[in-house]
Amino acid sequence: MLRALMPLGWLAAGAAAVACLVVLLGGSGLRWDPLDVRQKRLATAQYRALSASAEAATRPRALAVLPAEPTARDA
Repeated sequence: MLRALMPLGWLAAGAAAVACLVVLLGGSGLRWDPLDVRQKRLATAQYRALSASAEAATRPRALAVLPAEPTARDA
């Protein structure tokens, strides 16, 4: 069988082996993040949450909450 594979076949077999390895390791919880993208997303989300809460604190609160209009289901 090893003689039957051409160079393109070896490339496909190697790609399939790498894909299986990635799926198995990913399923076991191993994550590889060489650019630290997860930490950058977390920092961005925290910054947005802080700025949104600060902006919400500066807005005046509504004096009254208006009831929703009745629907056919309410009648």
